[in-house]
Amino acid sequence: MISLFHPTILTSYEDLKSKQKPSFFKDLGLDAIISKIIEQYGNADIEPYFVELSDSLETTKFRNEIMVELQNPTIRKIVTEFVEGVHKAEQYKANYEAMAPHAPQKWKWLLDSIIVYYTAMETLCIKFNETTPKAIGLYYMHRFFYDILNVDDIKKLRMKAFELNDEFEKMSFRITLNKDRATFSMEKDENDFTYRLRNAYHHGHADKRPQYFEEAVFPTDELSDLEQFVSDLFREKNRLLYRDMETFLALNRKVVSDDVLEIVRQLEFYLAYTGFVTDMKKKGFPFSMPKISKDKELYLGDCYDVSLAITFSEDDEMVYNDIVKSNYEKAMIVIGPEKSGKTTLGKAFGQCYYFGNMGLPVPARIAKLPYVNRIFTVFGVEAGDKDHQERAIRSELMLLKKSFAEMNDTRFVIIANELFMGAPTVDALNMNRSLLLELLRRHGIVFYITDTPEMSGNSDQYVTLQATVVGDGSNRRTYRIIRKDPEELSYSDSIVDKYKLNFDHIDFRIKNNSGIDLY
Repeated sequence: MISLFHPTILTSYEDLKSKQKPSFFKDLGLDAIISKIIEQYGNADIEPYFVELSDSLETTKFRNEIMVELQNPTIRKIVTEFVEGVHKAEQYKANYEAMAPHAPQKWKWLLDSIIVYYTAMETLCIKFNETTPKAIGLYYMHRFFYDILNVDDIKKLRMKAFELNDEFEKMSFRITLNKDRATFSMEKDENDFTYRLRNAYHHGHADKRPQYFEEAVFPTDELSDLEQFVSDLFREKNRLLYRDMETFLALNRKVVSDDVLEIVRQLEFYLAYTGFVTDMKKKGFPFSMPKISKDKELYLGDCYDVSLAITFSEDDEMVYNDIVKSNYEKAMIVIGPEKSGKTTLGKAFGQCYYFGNMGLPVPARIAKLPYVNRIFTVFGVEAGDKDHQERAIRSELMLLKKSFAEMNDTRFVIIANELFMGAPTVDALNMNRSLLLELLRRHGIVFYITDTPEMSGNSDQYVTLQATVVGDGSNRRTYRIIRKDPEELSYSDSIVDKYKLNFDHIDFRIKNNSGIDLY
């Protein structure tokens, strides 16, 4: 057995199904994105493959190579046809199991399933010989299928299946309709020009094909009286062939192996994501294959939140942002007023890291990311009354405690979003500063979002990203977040306006001695 997700470790599909989704899925909006991917592909059962992050840079590159290969239309077509062939074989097997009680028809479905299955595998091997993929995972898969096809028992099985099918292909019958009767015959009639006439119309006048040459599809779950009559006659005339087929197929009811089904599901994972990316690009949203490395330099050009993008209509316009960090800087502090796009940028950053770790294209025009094998998110809980504030802070601290316990001996990235909002201002500032220092000590990559400009400052350990506002005095949000030193006045003005504490309001209250409602 081989895996298209890990070069050495074979994690089974059932094991992945039993794993819980990482907690960051909800914070980063990944549930909605993955549901959209699966829906667009046709609701394939591939969701468990989105759960397990890569455990090493080598594994990420292993998956990345496969994704790069599938950008090649020729390779993608070969793989898609193989997957469709296996699914067709599975459907024929399902028809066999559902067909009752007419045995000959049941056995033919099973025979067709075997032929379709091995033909799909053989076709992939032949075409991969002509267009050899460079990805080591696809190479392993090619060799795995080649070895299956060359096992002596499999070679004998395939040969016998095709021999039986050839005998059935030779069978034919004709029904001659006269004025008052119908004549049935299994013998060929030299005066029967049906096939020659059909071919003439098919090749020469395809658009004018006569209606009486159309073929009707009978139900698969039961036979019509005419089908039953014809089938019984054929079985009576070819008793040895039917007996031979029944004996052969009774010993070969297992068609598609579990190992191959596992590979097919993994291929569907890659194909589904490839299709999703292609669709998003057609809508104008950039995706790129990231460069993943062991150094700490980071660059995301024109990144965006995919969970937001999939909800856009044609008239909506996405705001793209850049995130840059040098090899020596450890953290990025994002500051700005409320609803200025900070959390959206945090989601975009996390999504790039998640998809990048998985070896998949990321939502950015260009991307270079330091490798990590763990992703942590701690999103603050909106403050309410005093009891709710205490519960919110306690919940955030418990999440941080859990994250700290799992950070040892890992290369991690953490996204902290507006924490300790329920604490008094000075306490919240001190708690945030202490937390940031602790995260910097642990040598991870820190993306820290806050609406407190005092969190920023001059340091060679972190950079500041500032949410910009329109410079016309209105302080309207632009949702553009750029790397620069903070301008506290913009945020002060925003807070002052919100709580009606600007000069005009204060002057009005003093002059009128009124208790104006600040809220």
